[in-house]
Amino acid sequence: METIVRLEGLHADADSTDIEEFFKGFNVSDIQIVRGERGEAFIVFGSDNHAREAIKKTGSWIKNKRILLTLSNKTEMLCAFEVYRKKVVQTLEAAKQQSRKRKVDMLLAQPGSLYVYLSGISQETKEAGIIDFFKSLAVEQIIFCKGRDGSKTGNGFVKFTNVVHANEALKFNKCLLDKQCLSVISASEEQWVNAGGTLEKTSKIREGFTNVIASMHQQQFYIYLLNLPPKVKKSDIRDLLEDPQLEDFNISLLTSSSKGEGFVMFKNESQYQAALLAHGKHLHDYRISILPISKKVMLDIAVSYTISSLPKDMSTVPCPQRCVHMKNLSRGVTKQHIQEFFDGFPIEEYDIFLKYDKSGYFSGEALVRFPTEKVSVCAARLNKEWFMGTEVLLNNITEDQIKAFIGDASHEPTFAKH
Repeated sequence: METIVRLEGLHADADSTDIEEFFKGFNVSDIQIVRGERGEAFIVFGSDNHAREAIKKTGSWIKNKRILLTLSNKTEMLCAFEVYRKKVVQTLEAAKQQSRKRKVDMLLAQPGSLYVYLSGISQETKEAGIIDFFKSLAVEQIIFCKGRDGSKTGNGFVKFTNVVHANEALKFNKCLLDKQCLSVISASEEQWVNAGGTLEKTSKIREGFTNVIASMHQQQFYIYLLNLPPKVKKSDIRDLLEDPQLEDFNISLLTSSSKGEGFVMFKNESQYQAALLAHGKHLHDYRISILPISKKVMLDIAVSYTISSLPKDMSTVPCPQRCVHMKNLSRGVTKQHIQEFFDGFPIEEYDIFLKYDKSGYFSGEALVRFPTEKVSVCAARLNKEWFMGTEVLLNNITEDQIKAFIGDASHEPTFAKH
């Protein structure tokens, strides 16, 4: 007969592996970590005797933190999960509402922020070059500033069709255009008019609201699946969530995990909310826990899982696919931007390789090298993430493909060896 023990006071850094080690020698059949304010976890023992013996360890330490153990039951465990789930949902909803309010306040405070000021423009740069530089954004009009003699001063203004794109343009500051470092800062409506620009009669505030709503549709939402059955398939996840339109690349399963874990990404908030309602449903006689999760926490879990499953002696492990090929990148992307995209992964600037064509223009492709193949595979789960106005495409590549990629790029040094 299975018996459940409740653990309180679990250290924030402790995981199921630490709990398994703590109860080594006992018949532990399942571990469910809730955390919450009390640092809770529930341990399912295969027999009542083992559970009662385990409780005698109450007051002991896990990762330098004293724990409390008490007998529990399935109802209490499910109730704890439900309380935690509701609290996370409330926190997430409050954060989303606050984010929306900030965007609305920004629009009301700066209804004319459709403009940016450029400095450092090359004399050879044409309007087409500016448009191509901001290729992922909707440029409406460009003004090149000129001196008394009619020559270009190297400065200019760009007007965008909406506030969201004007704000995105600021991320292109310090990027190269025609081999010169371009400064991109916000400009006012008055500066635009003084430079000879014209104004539209349409309401910029209304236009701003419309585009904020559009940008919200580009947000991504994630759920964390727990207690998945062995050998679970992605088709099983679609059936569980009753979402036949869910594509394989939106589902990530930690297939080697003894805890049965996975993640699902949604770009539609209604699908995301519907998926949360599947919490507690059964899949192949396993009761599935579904929790909302942030992108950062998801990556932390995935990277931690990947690294913990690596062999101790990495020197003997071949890593033929430890690079990720990135495509469809925005024109203004830099190595620092790519580091931000892979926030949480152990990469440095010398691990990033940008591809340029023979004319010296960025091709929209990059190569990122990770410490191991497994970490690289984990990073590739970010395929089709929205980044700097484009949907970035990722895939793992072989050593031969890496050599071919580097061989085609004539304007970037090869990877530093280390």
